[in-house]
Amino acid sequence: MLVQEVTSADLPRIYRVWNEMKLSKLIALAASVLATTVGTIFAQTEPPIIPVRRFVANTDVAGDYRLSPDGEKLLWTESVGARPGLAVRAVSGGEARKFPLWRGWHTWLADSRHVLILQDTGGAENTQINLIDTNVDGATPRNITPWPGSRSHLVSTRHARDGWFYFQSNRSNKQIFDLFEAEIATGEVREVMRNPGDVVQWIIDAQGRLGGRVRNLGRQAGSDRALEVRAEDGAAWREVFRWDGHTFYSSVHSLDRARGFAVIGTNRDQDKAGVFKLSLSDAKLTKLFVDERVDYATTHSAFGASEPYAVRVDPHYSETYFFDSAIKAELDKALAVAFGAGPAKLLGLRIGGADSALRRVLVYPQTDDGTREMLFDRATGTLTSLRDSSTDAETAHLTSMRPISYPARDGRLIHGYLTQPRHLEGKTTPLVMLIHGGPWARYEWGGKSVTGDYSRLPQFLANRGYSVLQVNYRSSTGYGRAHLDAGVRELGGKAQDDIEDGVNWAIAQGVADPKRIAAYGASFGGYSTLMQLTRSPEKYACGVSIVGVSNWVRQIESQPPYWASFRHVYERFYGDPAKPEDRARLMAQSPVSQLDKIRAPLLLIHGANDVRVLAQDSEDVERALKAASKPVDMLVFADEGHSIRKWQNQLKMYRRVEEFLAKCLGGRDGGFDLFQIGMGD
Repeated sequence: MLVQEVTSADLPRIYRVWNEMKLSKLIALAASVLATTVGTIFAQTEPPIIPVRRFVANTDVAGDYRLSPDGEKLLWTESVGARPGLAVRAVSGGEARKFPLWRGWHTWLADSRHVLILQDTGGAENTQINLIDTNVDGATPRNITPWPGSRSHLVSTRHARDGWFYFQSNRSNKQIFDLFEAEIATGEVREVMRNPGDVVQWIIDAQGRLGGRVRNLGRQAGSDRALEVRAEDGAAWREVFRWDGHTFYSSVHSLDRARGFAVIGTNRDQDKAGVFKLSLSDAKLTKLFVDERVDYATTHSAFGASEPYAVRVDPHYSETYFFDSAIKAELDKALAVAFGAGPAKLLGLRIGGADSALRRVLVYPQTDDGTREMLFDRATGTLTSLRDSSTDAETAHLTSMRPISYPARDGRLIHGYLTQPRHLEGKTTPLVMLIHGGPWARYEWGGKSVTGDYSRLPQFLANRGYSVLQVNYRSSTGYGRAHLDAGVRELGGKAQDDIEDGVNWAIAQGVADPKRIAAYGASFGGYSTLMQLTRSPEKYACGVSIVGVSNWVRQIESQPPYWASFRHVYERFYGDPAKPEDRARLMAQSPVSQLDKIRAPLLLIHGANDVRVLAQDSEDVERALKAASKPVDMLVFADEGHSIRKWQNQLKMYRRVEEFLAKCLGGRDGGFDLFQIGMGD
């Protein structure tokens, strides 16, 4: 097994890991170095097989940078020993403080000292709020919401009083969320306002006070919703904007009562969602940004600002548009210096966080070699590289992801991305149809990286010799209201046609070997994998279903309580199981009713604590296929939920997947990964 050469430059890392890792992982590392040295003796025409651990337990990588509100500190993720961790240092440089045992979404608080971490330790989605003081070496998270069975979330880091922030929790009623405030230094928590039962969003205004809310106007989920603004004395609420409860893209980005406006995103009365400025006095909408190709993806504001300085869209690659012409001119000049004369071609651009004064901005240029993380300093006009995946040892062996499109059988244009094995580009190969979940989500472009959210899995599969096709079938977000609504009552029908039509396109293009095709997906993607294997059993050699839905009646009836305000979307797109005709159709479109049609080998993966799709969905499939003597294997993680997050479990999952696909598609198998020797914390 060929991996990569170990040079003298690697020795500091090896010594560091020697001091921090357990003995079992030291053994694994030593054996890996030996395997590498032996492997590099032999010349191969194929690129090296990159070990699974480099995709899921890469101790070399530091990235996902966050800029503090005052613009003076950087926060990023980095392994501390063999554990996930956080690190913090001054923008100007110096020694970094490191904090081990971190898992979860995180952000700076307004004091530029504390970091909030949202953690779900068991997979049941009972997220808790933890704080870390980054001024204290090795500080451990301090849990301020130790409420069993409750789910808490950040609402705003902005607060009228210094040293406080707002969050919400369903502690008192699991279906709705009350508003709380917390003092950073002491962890003291106070209830600000009890939810009367119909509030779906609390809004903190520019002055750091409760200034607005989004409320269901009827007693039923799916009723019209309204943005209501609170009077300055707190005595009354006034409606300023209303939309259909089925409108996906209506959200409030900021509220400034003192200046009399809100910034909202909406596709009310139009196909593509755009960004608008809403007058609080007369409810007049002023268009800030609409792209006729796709919905806007996100807005960007300086920390604490009321108005955005930029907005992003993702038609193929990422495009960023600036409302602030000065920063655009400055950044264009810096990008021209950094990339204009170099070999890398700038394909797209993303923007990250900015400090409160908009002096420094995190910038993510997209090139064919991947996405770089850079810090733009407006005072000096310079871009400083923070993370450059193109310099990783693996990048030379990775491959490009390119946008594609094709017409579905009813003429609807479907967009997606194709990643082909580096050594087999232009040749017919086995194909993995990688199906995203949701369905209200979408794939975005990912570059050459073994760690990126949109690149890791396609690159892993391509390295094993498979072409990977990812498509944004109807009901995927990002392509407008019509594309979204085209999936209403068609998620088991035309949406599945879109996926199969993608396979047919790949075959017609000479990309895919029609005898070696696999369906692979998680959540709705897992459901789609099962549906593809039942609808067109002759087309697929095998399938991988991760936390996949097999019974829609069960899934809808067992949804978490806090999904109550969203259930109407399921009823519109799928049906209401309380209605006999809908219930019958839901069961007819459930794979559990059609398992006799499956011929191909199937790998099922599930988290035992999944509250979105119960593990019973996969268990039912396994039981039925085994009873029919059909090839099926199942992997269950006792400490995971709807997402398989722990690196040890990801390592086990990816290894099982590569073994399974190698058997049914004939791709490459890296074999036993030596990190499996030390699978502890």
